[in-house]
Amino acid sequence: MEKIGKLIPEAVGYLDKVPEQWSRHKFDVGVTCDHNTTNFVESFNACTKPFRDLPVLSLLEEIRSWCMTKIGARFDKAVDIGPDQLTPYATKELEERSADSRFCYATNAGGGVNLRF
Repeated sequence: MEKIGKLIPEAVGYLDKVPEQWSRHKFDVGVTCDHNTTNFVESFNACTKPFRDLPVLSLLEEIRSWCMTKIGARFDKAVDIGPDQLTPYATKELEERSADSRFCYATNAGGGVNLRF
């Protein structure tokens, strides 16, 4: 803070008002994802270990495929959730995103589809 104060004195007052947005001790350590309950890097390394000896492009393709498989599994799980099983917050978010999707359009991206908002 002292270094910041020397460069921009007004910044110190601002940062003191919003410590939860920048100060590590204000972050909620209880917020986690069910797939990353330990260190994210350790989880990532464990999942990509079988692909480490591949050439770079093949490695990236395997990582992409692995990610898409995980996303697909989560999507399949989400499809089976009934509307009465969602929290009010999740229901609100889905309704807002559904309304915003009206402004989404697809364009050709060289053999694929590119979505724009």
